[in-house]
Amino acid sequence: PLLQYRVGLCGGVEVARLSTIRATDDDFLDADLELGRRALQNQIPPDVPEGVRRLESAKAAFPGSPIAAVVIGNLRELLEEWSEGLAEFDHALALVPTHRDALLGKTVSLSNLDRNQEALATAGRLLELGDWFIGPAHYWTAWDLYQLDRIAEARAAADRAKAMMVNPALFLLSGMIEWREKRLDSAAEEFIRTVDMGATQ
Repeated sequence: PLLQYRVGLCGGVEVARLSTIRATDDDFLDADLELGRRALQNQIPPDVPEGVRRLESAKAAFPGSPIAAVVIGNLRELLEEWSEGLAEFDHALALVPTHRDALLGKTVSLSNLDRNQEALATAGRLLELGDWFIGPAHYWTAWDLYQLDRIAEARAAADRAKAMMVNPALFLLSGMIEWREKRLDSAAEEFIRTVDMGATQ
């Protein structure tokens, strides 16, 4: 069974093999984590109920692990279920306070819940830790500062983000900041770049 489990993990598409191992041997609750991930990430369209069911099983089976909670939180974020996602990220952070994925997910959730001061604190924690998600942490810092009408600080944070990453959302935010500062020509340039990079903006 262990070899079958390993083949199922390494095969990339061996969902049937993993499902069989899980169904026939209760020692392989581990398989629920991978089956849940694959239901959400390897299927078009994703099987959300199956993915969540498997991940909740893994979360219950391994209460000391933050992984299932983070994967569920990322799903909730994708579905814009901000409060539910926040609960999952908080669960993961209670287990591993420095979990970068959970810190970023919490920042995004708090920002979209208009809890901007809390989001700034969480983004600040990411920046303190360093290494991972520094560009996104600067972006969300800029976003929350903009929402709090701290425009000059938002400009500085957006510029720091632009030194590390490039995407339409960042240039859109930069253009909004420029517009608020009455720099209309540079705002227009940022908005044009936004549309050029992401026509759906």
